[in-house]
Amino acid sequence: MKKISSLFALMFCAALVFAQLNNPSPMIDSIGFADKIIGKVILIGDTWAIESAENGHLQRYVPIGDDNSWKSEGQEIVFSGVIGKPDPNVRMIGNPLEVREWRKLYRAQPTDEH
Repeated sequence: MKKISSLFALMFCAALVFAQLNNPSPMIDSIGFADKIIGKVILIGDTWAIESAENGHLQRYVPIGDDNSWKSEGQEIVFSGVIGKPDPNVRMIGNPLEVREWRKLYRAQPTDEH
């Protein structure tokens, strides 16, 4: 009986660890929501970030998660997501951001009429 209960306890612990490892969205402490913000994708060192000018102030966000489809340096995007609280013990390029949705921004180019 002890072997069976030990086996069940081990399987339960393994299931908990497996669930934590396969969690696609890490938990963050939310301090706000970014709604339809225009930003430019930049690469600083080996860290991808989104830089935007909000109300005349430069703001940088460091997206967390596994979605790599938006990572193209210089690309302008419109994004929405949950803004996380920065860890006071870690120096970051910007606020952590869990990107919920994004779209590539296409701007009209002026024609050169001479």
